[in-house]
Amino acid sequence: MQTSMMFLSLLKKSFSTRYTGAVGNNYFRYYNRDMARSITLAGQMYINKSALNINKFISNALGETNNVEQRDRLCYIDTDSVYFELVDVLNKFYEMKPDADRNTATDFIDRFCKKIESDCLQPLFDKMKVESNCHPDGVMHMDREAICIPYKKTGHSAIWTAKKRYIAMVSDMEGFRYEEPHRKIMGLFSVTSSCPEFIKPVYNRVLEELISEGVETARKSITDFKKEFYKKSVEEISFPKSVSDVIKYTDPKTGKPWEGKWYDASSGKERNGGVPVNSKAAICHNYLIKKLGLEKKYQLIKDGDKIKFAWLKENPYGFSVIGFKEDFPEEFGLKQFVSYDLHWEKLFYSPMTDIFSACGLTVENVLSIEDFF
Repeated sequence: MQTSMMFLSLLKKSFSTRYTGAVGNNYFRYYNRDMARSITLAGQMYINKSALNINKFISNALGETNNVEQRDRLCYIDTDSVYFELVDVLNKFYEMKPDADRNTATDFIDRFCKKIESDCLQPLFDKMKVESNCHPDGVMHMDREAICIPYKKTGHSAIWTAKKRYIAMVSDMEGFRYEEPHRKIMGLFSVTSSCPEFIKPVYNRVLEELISEGVETARKSITDFKKEFYKKSVEEISFPKSVSDVIKYTDPKTGKPWEGKWYDASSGKERNGGVPVNSKAAICHNYLIKKLGLEKKYQLIKDGDKIKFAWLKENPYGFSVIGFKEDFPEEFGLKQFVSYDLHWEKLFYSPMTDIFSACGLTVENVLSIEDFF
């Protein structure tokens, strides 16, 4: 868990790096592999040098004058961004003003960020521009993207699980000041299309509680939500998905999904099972519609349709999954076989476990032998 983090985003705006993606595309008119490679390497050089110089600037500002005292405050580096932990800087401020509120602390970090830009980065950019023989009209500068002031109760302000996957409670975004911390989420489950709508606000609320209130509050919310989850309808807990290759994965002899070894004519290869779950759900739906003579009441699922699908327990048809468009067909007689346990695991518990694991925590409070002494 990356805690107490104030983030700086280094946005490169340069004539020489403006068309990096296009130049590397072989369908682009001015495609040139050497040029694309040089742009990528130049960008890596700029961002790495920026990270090293910012880290050194922060250490010097805190009076860490030798290599033994200086520590690495770089948390994460991306193509055009660097993220630093500035908790030591903030603690210096609180020593001088222990009663300062969040807005005052944000003002202080804002001034510190501008100092980094004027005294550290801009001189570095001007120097690198000359050294790398950039176009004379090229411009590089830093835009401070986000400042996250930690909550005093927990000391946390963000959770980072992997590259481009995080939640941050932002106090100031590119100069816009929020009255209350603003939730910024990138790449986590709640912002994906596979997350059902009723899950999203609960998932986000638990993450906010984990950051602002602590693990026990978050665990209680999860326990309360689990009771509510098991009362939801099949339609609400099912996975939203688009579907393709329905005909390709249908066994023409049985009308069911291919099983075992079969020949894939589209690729000219022999397959062993391997039917995607959304295609399998659609095929099972179509099979039952035809078997039960429901074609006049329900449309068959075809390629390109958006569907929902539900995982099943052991059932008379032997299906592991079933799909449907809007309403679950009662005529299937499969509602009582929908596995709520598996849906809870896949839709909420597993994504939440990824977050808790990144923090070195467990979703449930697990006792160890030391707890008995």
